Amino acid sequence: MWPRSAEIVRDAISASGGLGEPWCLDDVNAVRVGNLLLVIDVDDLGWVMTAYVIDCGEATLVAVLAAENDNPVRALTAWLRAAAGPMAWKRVKPGVYRSGGYLVGQLETGEWFAEGPGVDRCFDHKHDAQAACAAARSNTAPLPASARRRQGTTV
Repeated sequence: MWPRSAEIVRDAISASGGLGEPWCLDDVNAVRVGNLLLVIDVDDLGWVMTAYVIDCGEATLVAVLAAENDNPVRALTAWLRAAAGPMAWKRVKPGVYRSGGYLVGQLETGEWFAEGPGVDRCFDHKHDAQAACAAARSNTAPLPASARRRQGTTV
């Protein structure tokens, strides 16, 4: 038996480091990231994910992914990471930076730590810590090229 679509949405957002915003309309679960809406449907036979680009209130179908035995959380996480684009770091306080569910900061020893899904270690330089977070975040297959091309650069 497959997990409910709401659980898939919650787990994928968590695994992606906090990317996307959960949506639910008429018992349909989805994730919105930028101008992309990823709709998840689950039944006894498997799951289907449909990607739509939202533009001026219109939804345009750009990709469909379905499977009977693949991991739906992993697939949705990959789509979220691909749709979000490069990581944007924001300063939380001096020496501490956040991007989604990832945190990079300087320790009293001068080393830089990187924390988040898939990464938890120290580095000599800030850019190495941020690169480790980016590598952990992009550790899955990307959204189909047709969806990336049509979604633009909105994040």
